[in-house]
Amino acid sequence: MTISDRKLREKQALKFRILAQAEKIMADEGVENLSMRKIANAIDYSPTTIYRFFKDKKNLLSTIISRNHMEITKKFRRVLEDDTLNSLHKLKHLIREYIRFGIEFKDTYKLYTDLCKFEIIDQGLYETNGGERYRVFSSWQSQIEVLIGEGLIQEGSSLQIVLYIWHVTHGFISNRNLVKEIDWGSDDDEIDRLIEYIFNGIIVNK
Repeated sequence: MTISDRKLREKQALKFRILAQAEKIMADEGVENLSMRKIANAIDYSPTTIYRFFKDKKNLLSTIISRNHMEITKKFRRVLEDDTLNSLHKLKHLIREYIRFGIEFKDTYKLYTDLCKFEIIDQGLYETNGGERYRVFSSWQSQIEVLIGEGLIQEGSSLQIVLYIWHVTHGFISNRNLVKEIDWGSDDDEIDRLIEYIFNGIIVNK
């Protein structure tokens, strides 16, 4: 390994360490208590070092969102590549993975909804984060279109169905994350129950 290769690897390792520490602070204390100085103190570096990687807190948070976006995309891809699942089961698994992610990484999920801008372009839903635009929920939409074609889901706009499911799942995630006074029960049981309620509303009864 050359000196330049080693320096690059060390730089990447430090960036990962900064992001990991930022996520830990958010999980322990909430995003409102996250600061560049607090991250620096936790990893025994100066704040100047943090600013070498991220120009400000918003840039740091956008990077965390992008990294977690990649992780949920990987989970979605594994579901789509599972040939043992039909389109209906794939859609249910995709929704389940999204809800689990939102509950497990509640601070990142809140960042995602607070900092990203959402818009509809050419019958697709897009998010903009840190100047980059991504299409979101396209995996949901593609499975819905297959199910409409098979006559298993009521005819209509696949995008509108995506928005309907997103509205419901977002409310579910937000309430479970924010409303502590209610005993919500087991995550897995309640997620399964919610998904069944959703599909009872859109599945064609034959």
